[in-house]
Amino acid sequence: MEILLKKTMTSRINPKLEGDDFKHRLLSFLSLKLDEPDASLIDLKENKWLLFCENKKWFVKRYPNWQRFEKQFLLVEELLKHNVQFVLPFHEIHQQETLQFMGNPIGVMQWLEDSNAISYKKEQDRKSALFILKAFHELTSTFYQDPSFSNVRKNHWLDKWEYRLQLFHQNIPLLHSMIPSYYFWTYLQWGYYAMNQLTSHQNIEIQSQCFLHGDVAHHNFLKTKDQKTFLIDFDLLTKGDPIIDDLQFAYRILPYIDWSLEKLWLHSPLNHYKNNSIFLNALMYPTDIFREWNRFIRKDSTNKRKMFPFLYFLTVKQFTERMKFTHSLHEAIRNNQ
Repeated sequence: MEILLKKTMTSRINPKLEGDDFKHRLLSFLSLKLDEPDASLIDLKENKWLLFCENKKWFVKRYPNWQRFEKQFLLVEELLKHNVQFVLPFHEIHQQETLQFMGNPIGVMQWLEDSNAISYKKEQDRKSALFILKAFHELTSTFYQDPSFSNVRKNHWLDKWEYRLQLFHQNIPLLHSMIPSYYFWTYLQWGYYAMNQLTSHQNIEIQSQCFLHGDVAHHNFLKTKDQKTFLIDFDLLTKGDPIIDDLQFAYRILPYIDWSLEKLWLHSPLNHYKNNSIFLNALMYPTDIFREWNRFIRKDSTNKRKMFPFLYFLTVKQFTERMKFTHSLHEAIRNNQ
């Protein structure tokens, strides 16, 4: 595999410019580069825009650095070479040069018209997303070692989980006035138990390797009116065992299947983990609790007020279901011994 990208001069614009002034200059830059003098640009989210051209719409994204853009561009190009139907192509301008504006790479990708994020409440959406995720794993296992992807780092998931656990433990004194500490200490106990079990496995750095998406939230799967599903946003791309993505996917859908282990196994091919002690012990680690409360601590008072109702629901309202789920995991592990 060899994809040549010709780097261009960075656009020399005052890096302090933001807001409408930034958007207007970005539009001028894109209009010139894409030869679209009548183009217009509207805001979507921070660092993301929708570009209207004469005959087509494009999704525009500002990347934090060249490496982040390059690995995603090369990945999409390689997937398209294999004729996959679940990723969106970059604009052909990227075959000729790098769009670099105010010191940041700019990516221009196909806009998916008449699409919406899937819903994990819907069984068919869950199954479609899982089918695409597993196809992504299987295909990328054939080229993840290619030298073109040398800047894609290995996923050290247990190190990340250990850090989250310790940070949550450290933050508990700052949180006990909001929610009875019993809940926090119970989640902490589950976390320590899971980590102790996982780190005791000699084969924790498991067998198969591929690219990992890293963020299988529902909004990273888009579905069109004709029921085609696309996988987007490879910002967190890493290399590792597919079990890491599969665990994240399982945790994403569990609230929508009543925290039921039996219902989880109905989602093939996750059912091949039924006797996998690593997968079962890892499901005991309350990753969303640790992640969201650690994020909460970093927010200002306004954002804390916005986040708290959701965190209360996550931590307290779901507690009984999570407790039953944890008991079912213990039982499954005992039965496998």
